[in-house]
This record gives sequence, structure tokens and C-alpha cells, in this order.
Amino acid sequence: MNGIQLLNQTIEPKLLIPFADRLESKLSPLGTANLLCTAIRIAPRVAACVLMNEAMHDLSAGQPNPPFIGYADEARFWVSIAPLPERKVYLAAIWQTLPTYEQSAFWNFVQRGVAA
Repeated sequence: MNGIQLLNQTIEPKLLIPFADRLESKLSPLGTANLLCTAIRIAPRVAACVLMNEAMHDLSAGQPNPPFIGYADEARFWVSIAPLPERKVYLAAIWQTLPTYEQSAFWNFVQRGVAA
């Protein structure tokens, strides 16, 4: 049975997991992203929202953990696993909460090239 036949005959979504896993293992990251986009585009609105929510959950690093060793070590670890868009959102949120004098002091610190 091929994938299209399986999709047409399957009522229980759990039965599609082995097929999806095999397909995903054969796709490049770009192919996987294209498949996700296609699924979101053709799904009914509620299902598309569920797909997007699950994809965001699976693809994000989540919020940083509380520090066990030190703030800088935990921050470096979190940054190493967080995707760029997520890092940018956190950076923008943090920057906006700093008072002007802290923003200026931080900017001077970064420009000297001694940031952690």
C-alpha cells in the first residue's frame, strides 16, 4: 500500500505515524519544511492551527532554564540550542525592558568586544 492509499483509507491518525517517520527520514530539512507548509496550507483551519502550534513547540528551544552553574553558562547553553528567530525575540524583549542607561552601558560593553 502506498502513502496516498494509506491516507485515503486511514481514519485513525496514529496509524500514519510509521509512514510519516519513514517519509521524514528520507527528506532533507528543506523538504520537511515544504511538507509541513503544504500540510498547513491544505488542512482545515482548526487542524492547520494545531499543526502550526505543534511545529512551533517542536522547533523551539523553549524558555531558558533556571541557572544551575551560573547565568552566563546557562545562557550560552540555551543560545546553542535555540533557533535564531527565537533568540531574536528574546533579545528584543530583554532589550526593551532595559532602562536607557543600561542599554547604553551594554552597547558600550559589546562594542569593546568583551561580551561573554
